[in-house]
Amino acid sequence: MILQCGRLSVVGDVRIVDGPSNAGRLEVYGFGAWRAVCPNNFEDIDATVACVHMGFGYVCARATVKMMR
Repeated sequence: MILQCGRLSVVGDVRIVDGPSNAGRLEVYGFGAWRAVCPNNFEDIDATVACVHMGFGYVCARATVKMMR
């Protein structure tokens, strides 16, 4: 038997994807799906809050990429 445990995602959860565990695209869970965080008005304090929420102590770098529609 193989068992993989986890927890259900709840609204407001954040995660990093497309990179190592501590760097990549930031996503937030809401309305039943994971979605990329929009970089508009996303500042260093927002990055710090997200990192602390995920258990990291601080933000060492933040980059903004232009989102395509």
